[in-house]
Amino acid sequence: MAIIVLALVAAVALVPLADGADAATSQDIELTLPGDNTGTTVHVEVGSGGSETFRIYVYNKSDDYLMLTASGSSGSGSVDVSAVTGSDLLMPAGSSDRGHIATVDVTVSIDRYDMNQTEDGTVTLMFVDLADSTVRFEIPVTIDIAVSSSFYSADGNNKFLGLFPNTLDGVLGSEWFTAVVTLIAWMVIAYIVCLIFIPLFARIFVHKGEKDQRRKVKRNLTSLIVLLIAILSINQCLTILGVSPEIRDSFGMLSSILYIIIGAMIAWIVYVFIVTNVIKGVEKGTESGIDSSLIPLFKMIGKIVIAVIAVGSILAIFGVDLSGILVSAGVVTLGITLGAQNILNQFFSGIVLLSTRPFKKGDFVQINGTVYIVRKVKLMFTEFDNWDKDQVVTIPNNVVSGGTIVNMTGEDSEARTYVYVTVAYDADLKKAQELMVQAAMEHPHVIKDGSRSAPSTRLTNFLDSSIELRLAAYVDDFDSSGSYAGELRTRIFELFEQNGIEIPFNKLDIVFQTPCDGKRKEDDTTPEGQ
Repeated sequence: MAIIVLALVAAVALVPLADGADAATSQDIELTLPGDNTGTTVHVEVGSGGSETFRIYVYNKSDDYLMLTASGSSGSGSVDVSAVTGSDLLMPAGSSDRGHIATVDVTVSIDRYDMNQTEDGTVTLMFVDLADSTVRFEIPVTIDIAVSSSFYSADGNNKFLGLFPNTLDGVLGSEWFTAVVTLIAWMVIAYIVCLIFIPLFARIFVHKGEKDQRRKVKRNLTSLIVLLIAILSINQCLTILGVSPEIRDSFGMLSSILYIIIGAMIAWIVYVFIVTNVIKGVEKGTESGIDSSLIPLFKMIGKIVIAVIAVGSILAIFGVDLSGILVSAGVVTLGITLGAQNILNQFFSGIVLLSTRPFKKGDFVQINGTVYIVRKVKLMFTEFDNWDKDQVVTIPNNVVSGGTIVNMTGEDSEARTYVYVTVAYDADLKKAQELMVQAAMEHPHVIKDGSRSAPSTRLTNFLDSSIELRLAAYVDDFDSSGSYAGELRTRIFELFEQNGIEIPFNKLDIVFQTPCDGKRKEDDTTPEGQ
């Protein structure tokens, strides 16, 4: 503001000089237009419902102080032209580094429903002499606008399927005939897709013997594809009939939303269909760790991805800036992460357990020293039965994954059981060990076919009153290994008793430091009767 005031003062001071000097004209003004444009005409391309901004540089080559104003106009109600100057004052040429240069920012906006291929507009640059405040001259800049409109077609909209122009004569050449033929053609296309391609898709990915699943997928896909093609055909018929842009735009936006929703539903059906059958095929054909219990994990991932893409696409239709949402989501996610660390830890631990598969349903696992039977692995927690199967134990997944897990029946249900027996120091150890092995060999559930190590014994410890022996034997069922161990102890006891092998009681030798004659000592202060 101070610069403008000083310039006005200087202009007033130079008034006598200006009276005798030549007044500035349009020839003293030089314009620089954007791109390859020359002269006073600018060519721009704008989409319907959009806008385009460009800048004009104005150079004052005269010796006068000029005030610059700019205004935009258009002869069409579908076009809006606005102009804003970066600086109102133009200094004389050479008075300062950039004081003789001004900028004009021009914005051209096109109505959403403009059906014209070309439009035009004008920016008027008005120059006022500061010496006498009179308008010296104006410079018009013409704007040629090429409109890229979705409602305009150079060769018309009377085309079959929107592709092939209708060149027939009479009634057959009318838009209504074209629309009816297009509708019938789309019905034929829908019939072909539902009759050939959907069954072919189901036959490729569905295994034999799963006819119910194949029938369900075919039914769901057929309904959605027929609905999708019906919306597409109606949208195209409205274009062929030349319905007003407002109606076509409203139905087009609704159609786009329906396309996304139906497309997401189709993607979900196809995704679940493929994932389920691929995993089942891998489970049957290989011995890898992939089995059908992974299907819920893949379903959850697919559901999240498809839902996020669908919601993001719908928001984009309404012009929502997704970058701002992503930034906000990042901040919210950070807050949730800090405030719910334990819950997130459980969640991701569940994903780790479902993907790494350290155990499956029915396995006997030992977690931190306690044996459980796996019931179901969920995202937040895992359900177990206790070994007696009379309690359901729920453990958070972060506790399960963070503990020491021993899968007792990971590959099969066979298990090794141990029986500990004590014998007297003077017993026949070799005989005792032979009898223990005999008891194991007689048991029907001890594995003796050579697929596992044969029953064996070992001296494990020297106790105060006895020697400890251990029998090790593989049994065919881990769940019943405790019962089998009890049966082995019973048989060992019987064999020991029959063969004179003593299982001793604990013995304790007591040595009195003074003779015990039953008489009360002189220094004994214990009250009588105690």
